[in-house]
Amino acid sequence: MDIRATPVATEDLVRQLKLRRPADLARATLIHVTTFPLAWPIWLEKAGVPGLTPRHAVWVDGFGAAMQLAEQGAGVALGLEPLIAGRERRGTLCRPLSVSQPTGGYWLVHRKGDAGHPGLRTLKRWLEAEIAANG
Repeated sequence: MDIRATPVATEDLVRQLKLRRPADLARATLIHVTTFPLAWPIWLEKAGVPGLTPRHAVWVDGFGAAMQLAEQGAGVALGLEPLIAGRERRGTLCRPLSVSQPTGGYWLVHRKGDAGHPGLRTLKRWLEAEIAANG
């Protein structure tokens, strides 16, 4: 599964800060993840605003915590597509900008001979359903 990073925030915060282009993030609190300290700097550089200094910065220990904080309106986090789809459907987060950047992927690795194993097929179906439902 390919993963892309894109800013996410509540609709209220997006309206309040008038977030329309990457440079507008200077008015925001950016929510950083300690295990991926270069995520925002890399995204900002690729979005054409290297060295942008946000109004405030908050650091949390994982993407789950970043999403929860963003859902509370505390700032703008980098969401991972397609893992944010469920939050978008529920209306707790939106994408204020159309810019998303490739950031890697997740793989389910198994031996070729195990492809037909019922347990593995069940796991694959479950993972696909979880991603689709909860993103």
